[in-house]
Amino acid sequence: MDALQPTGVTTLHADPYGLVSAMGAIATQEPSAVVQLLDNDSLSVIGTAISLTGRPRLDKPVAKIKIIPEDDEGDVVEDVILGGHLWTYHLAGHQSAKVTIRCRGGMRINGKRKLQITLRGGTLGIIVDARGRPLMTGRNVHERAALFPVWVHEVTGDELRDVDPTWLEKPPEKLVTKPKSEKKPRRRGRWRKQQEETADDLLDQRLMGGNATETTETEEDELGALRNVLS
Repeated sequence: MDALQPTGVTTLHADPYGLVSAMGAIATQEPSAVVQLLDNDSLSVIGTAISLTGRPRLDKPVAKIKIIPEDDEGDVVEDVILGGHLWTYHLAGHQSAKVTIRCRGGMRINGKRKLQITLRGGTLGIIVDARGRPLMTGRNVHERAALFPVWVHEVTGDELRDVDPTWLEKPPEKLVTKPKSEKKPRRRGRWRKQQEETADDLLDQRLMGGNATETTETEEDELGALRNVLS
């Protein structure tokens, strides 16, 4: 109901055997088979939801409801429905009842202030959703944490359990630490390469630099020998 947010009167079904997807696959080829599956109660009836539209005031009366079971199978029930809440009435699947709802405070059912209808029961029965449309789920996580457990309690009848406040706290920010740089292993032959580069630099300096008049005969002989080797 929270995801679809139906309005008006809606019959709720459950698919305990997972047949809906299969029926959708064969609907175009064997439509009669789909009809037979639906007629055989393949989908279980949860109940009927009556959803009010408008903006209700929280915990303020928004409607009055009166339920008269047929065949004298129960007592007449009259109650006041409060805004922002879910109201349930257990009506078994084999039972039916006459339901009358009168809205107030700007709330409507299918655009009307009054609804009178006969409903069949189901696994849950009758659900009156007085939370309004669009559904207001709270402005922040703390408001939602206060609302959601109440709604679950009102529909299921389970014990009301508050949300642990520590669950609502932001997780601590993790400090990003840079990994320590690993020292690169010293490559073998690195010293030899440096010596070769140094010798090449000296050779270039000898070839390119210096004044020709200042060059001695020994240096000229060495340079000549180097030129022969390089050629």
